[in-house]
Amino acid sequence: MPQNLQATIRQLAETFAEGLLQAARSASLEEILQSDGAVPGRRTAGRPRKSSAPVAIAEPVAKRGRPAKRNGASGDVSIDRIVEVLRKNPKGLRSEQLRAQLKLEKIPFRQAAAKALDANLITRTGEKRSTTFFAK
Repeated sequence: MPQNLQATIRQLAETFAEGLLQAARSASLEEILQSDGAVPGRRTAGRPRKSSAPVAIAEPVAKRGRPAKRNGASGDVSIDRIVEVLRKNPKGLRSEQLRAQLKLEKIPFRQAAAKALDANLITRTGEKRSTTFFAK
């Protein structure tokens, strides 16, 4: 049975190959070049065709997980709040404690603290987690 099956498969493959060669030989060169091998109605892999219609440009949207950018006015309010809280605590506060009291995120706090330091409204001692801020 396996030999008979193998012989049948070989005969079918040879017949198929002969049929393909005969079809290719009988077709004209233009016919072969015109055919891209795609099945009508199906999309092929790759980029879609460019349309001639103008594309509407969408306005930029904030990335997920990030708060929207704020204007400079909110930073000034944060500076005043930082100085106010530090004046109530003459021994100073670590940055984590100060952020917790002000309910500010890390980056806006850093920006406001840098502005307050530049304006000479507060002072800082230590580095990293041991950074302590004091009011002047």
